[in-house]
Amino acid sequence: MTAIDLVYELNSLFESHDFTSLRDALEASEANAISSGLTGADALVRESLTDRVVVEFNGATAPPEGRRYVGLDAYLKLWRQWLAAFDEYELEHSGYEQVGANVLVAVTHRGRGRGSGLPVELPQFQRWVVRDGRVYEIHIYERREQALSDLPAGNE
Repeated sequence: MTAIDLVYELNSLFESHDFTSLRDALEASEANAISSGLTGADALVRESLTDRVVVEFNGATAPPEGRRYVGLDAYLKLWRQWLAAFDEYELEHSGYEQVGANVLVAVTHRGRGRGSGLPVELPQFQRWVVRDGRVYEIHIYERREQALSDLPAGNE
């Protein structure tokens, strides 16, 4: 599996599972797992991300809980907290591009607020660092130019 295929498969979890089932499974799960009942979701995440995966938000669109999350437990907690805010949610992803060990992808979060009913649309750009078939880092930006300027030396 290529690095692009791996990132695509992880971003596609929201297409391969009903949103409410995925959100509720995360909410009902142990801190370091995705509840059973979602065929392959827990295994995909565990096999694809390292135990020390880093998720870092760059720019103004960081969650209120912080800009940096370290470890698989923190990754799952981030998604639990994010998805808990929605009654409806989808992640549109396109424009995959590999630059060295980095996979760049444009995403747009769309949903309807849980309780408020307010529509949400948040475009972002992701930079995933993939080595030896595993995700080590996920960086979130507001624009593609930010992700490109943040590439490590030698990866332009």
